[in-house]
Amino acid sequence: AGRELEVLRALLADPDWAAPRAGRDAFVRLLARCVGREAVGERVAAAAELAGAPDAAPWQRAALAAGLLEARAPGPDGEPAPLRLTAAPAGPVGTAALPADLLAGLTWPGRPGFDEGAPEPLDAAGRAAFERGRALYASTCAACHQASGRGEPGKAPPLRHSAWVLGDPRRLARILDRGFAGAIERGGRVWDLEMPALVASDEEIAAILTYIRREWGHGAPPVDAATVRRVRAADAERARPWTAEELTDMQADDENGTQLATFGAGCFWCVEAVLEQVEGVAKVESGYMGGRVENPTYRDVCTGDTGHAEVVQVTFDPAVVSYEALLEWFWRLHDPTTLNRQGADVGTQYRSAIFFHSDEQRAAAEASRKAAAPHFDDPIVTEITAATTFWPAEDYHQDYYRGNRSAGYCRMVIAPKLDKLGLEK
Repeated sequence: AGRELEVLRALLADPDWAAPRAGRDAFVRLLARCVGREAVGERVAAAAELAGAPDAAPWQRAALAAGLLEARAPGPDGEPAPLRLTAAPAGPVGTAALPADLLAGLTWPGRPGFDEGAPEPLDAAGRAAFERGRALYASTCAACHQASGRGEPGKAPPLRHSAWVLGDPRRLARILDRGFAGAIERGGRVWDLEMPALVASDEEIAAILTYIRREWGHGAPPVDAATVRRVRAADAERARPWTAEELTDMQADDENGTQLATFGAGCFWCVEAVLEQVEGVAKVESGYMGGRVENPTYRDVCTGDTGHAEVVQVTFDPAVVSYEALLEWFWRLHDPTTLNRQGADVGTQYRSAIFFHSDEQRAAAEASRKAAAPHFDDPIVTEITAATTFWPAEDYHQDYYRGNRSAGYCRMVIAPKLDKLGLEK
């Protein structure tokens, strides 16, 4: 398996195979169909070029064309979709000598009349990444997912035409960076597997992702190393592999058009009580970020030994409330000039911190800190750093003020803060 193109080349170069004999056309057609089903653009183009070779016998040309066309997958309308090549067939005469029916069943970036739904051609950098990714995939991934991307029972699910491959590249980057464990549904089948993390550089992971998003007839945009770098920075604390449920939940937030913001501003009970009243905020969850220990408890964090800050993770709709507006609330709801302290709450877990989820958020946070500085008598000590793993706090911490308004801390600290900010108590 996977050597059909090489067999075709050897057979068609053999003078003894020039004459048609019983079974030869069927065999060549079968080999060509296998090459087409690989859906590796350059190999399909090479098989097409054999069909257009000046010295190819008429029966060979017909068999090659028939086999390749039989490999076409159904399109959205149920009709066979064109075979996608990474570039136009080259060969001695290019496309001019290809059988007409085969030429009509091929497409490639930039081909006139086939632009609808066709991927944009890769630029020089993208092409270099694709080629690097091809070699890396062959040495690290193909043993399980197969060179054809069709996967193998008991090893790995298929990658071809998978929403996991063609969707948000950050999800793929997370899988390669930290691995995957548990059940996943693909092609009507449930796979229960473990995939180890890939030991590779940002550039190497980006190259592999670019390759699988552009091979086998795929046309998804390439992935750059900067995207991988941001994902790895955000997940730096995570040691365990991802699950399908975790990654699906993250994808749902992206598809809903919501974004995340993460702030540390003292006790998370107070911050949550303020920000959950801001229009455009869909969810506020209390938790921990910025430390060295996995899955910390409240008791762990309170020792100050884990390095975590008490934070709130805010899910918000940027069409209703901007990140910049949330930053304005952040400066208003606490004192950003006191190091590792908010009122009577003292310790590194109560530090003032903005954990950004993108380069845009980082730039906005830095600009906002600069703009806020003149409004305080003392220097702002708020740290601005990349978001890492968010560890949700225990259930009893969630929505604490609403469920415990009569508690002493809520009456003495949170209620006066809400009153001062003009919010509902």
